[in-house]
Amino acid sequence: MKEEQCVQTAEKNTHARNRRIRRAVGWTAAVALLLIIAWILFTHYFRVGEAYQPDCYGSLLEVNGQTYVMRRDGLLLRWQEPDRLEEITNLPAEFALTDGTAIYYAKGKSICRYQVGQFNRPAVWTADKVLTLDYIDANVMLFHKNNCDDFTWVDRKTGQSRLLFADEQNRSISFASANENTALYMMSDNGHDRLIALDLRALQSTCLHEGNLGEAEILNDKVYFTIEKTFADGVGVACEAAELWSVGVDGRDLRQIDLSKTNSPAIQWFALAGPDILIATDDYAQTELNQNQSSETGQTLNTNWQPEKDHHGSIYRYRPQTGTLEKIGRDIGLISSFQATGDFYCYYDLGNGRVAAEPVLLQLGQ
Repeated sequence: MKEEQCVQTAEKNTHARNRRIRRAVGWTAAVALLLIIAWILFTHYFRVGEAYQPDCYGSLLEVNGQTYVMRRDGLLLRWQEPDRLEEITNLPAEFALTDGTAIYYAKGKSICRYQVGQFNRPAVWTADKVLTLDYIDANVMLFHKNNCDDFTWVDRKTGQSRLLFADEQNRSISFASANENTALYMMSDNGHDRLIALDLRALQSTCLHEGNLGEAEILNDKVYFTIEKTFADGVGVACEAAELWSVGVDGRDLRQIDLSKTNSPAIQWFALAGPDILIATDDYAQTELNQNQSSETGQTLNTNWQPEKDHHGSIYRYRPQTGTLEKIGRDIGLISSFQATGDFYCYYDLGNGRVAAEPVLLQLGQ
């Protein structure tokens, strides 16, 4: 009798223990499922603040032979043949850069690395202020702190860092472009701009040009930049048109690029596309410019003249090695965020009253 009671007691204890184990496993599975759901919602629906033009492509990246675009709301997409964008993840940033193997972005006081397919996003550099990443490759990283303070050079191999400019100059400096040898900075003083080339090995600077400057990009040992000119059209409207110039990184061989074969030499944007340069023009700006030029030559200004209501232009591919210029792609309106790689280019079509704004990604040759 006592043996039967002991067996029954043992069975009850076993059943109770099994129920507790099942409840614990169930709760653990439920919590894990909730965490997975929360992570999915976070990675697919998290957005960076109230980004301006959130669907605009803030970055165009070539990583390990694949093409990515990152929208300004942080959504990272990968291009898939024949013409599809696949959502990858969300990053807490509006812009990102790459060294060819991973994606880097600034998050608060840190610069973080994201490797596609990996969960971990480690910080590769941390500072005492909010950071903006300017450039990165396998050997060098450039960044500055908030309010354009402390422009910094970092040797990625040794971890050595150095401030690039004196403190009293920092607030008049903005980063323009860089490659593995040279960085370009704009220095402004009472509306007067200077384009500076900084040798990243010797950390010595050269003034390349002074004037009313726009964009600047570096391609090998040549720097390409725009000069903006403002005209009055006679009815109180300021009109701007840009000219494209080139100069060596040593400040020599300054010359204007001949764009006379385009429908309009007025430039909205330009971007490097491998060894070539893509130029986005604006016929609306050129219409105003022609009218102003005629008034400057002494001809009577037609006060009934009205500029066209819509911006429209084209994209051209300029090959510096041969000096040839060819029209590519579709006609464009007023655009922003114009970027390119050796195989792709993208921009944000701002639209007009009849056409909605939209991001555009195209392969070179389309």
